[in-house]
Amino acid sequence: MTPILFLDIDGVLNGDDTRMCILGLDKIPEAHQGYVWLCPERIKQLNKILDAVPDTKVILSSTWREYGLRVVEVALRSEGFRYRLRGLTPPRRFSSTSRAMEIEDWFRNAGLDFREHKFVILDDLDLSDNPEFKARHVQTTDDPNFETESGEIITPGFSDEMVQAAINLLT
Repeated sequence: MTPILFLDIDGVLNGDDTRMCILGLDKIPEAHQGYVWLCPERIKQLNKILDAVPDTKVILSSTWREYGLRVVEVALRSEGFRYRLRGLTPPRRFSSTSRAMEIEDWFRNAGLDFREHKFVILDDLDLSDNPEFKARHVQTTDDPNFETESGEIITPGFSDEMVQAAINLLT
């Protein structure tokens, strides 16, 4: 079975170490004022995962999916992303819908059982509302003092350890 990587962007591919790049103002919602923040160094880390497991299907689970797959892929490629996005998680059903619920919905809509697939979720959000996803979650942060609910301190950024953890979950 094809491994799956659910990709968040804010907090994973951008953060305190990120520079600004400009896209077409007509394609980006006003709230972002035409600016998209991506970190080329963090995109290199994502490429390392996909280089190690090249048959991985990348599914955009970020709120950036509202921009459309093509716009996001162009932005990622402009900063060095060498792969393709293969789909999007479904839009939120309710304002209280969590990222974990969106990923569950993606599996359900695809007719797949997540228990039977190798997958990883790269996200800075807490996904503890689905305990089954906890072991498949590589959580990023920019906070040097970030502590998970279990008391683990996470290294800020998108570290080599996180890359290796993602690779291990996909293989």
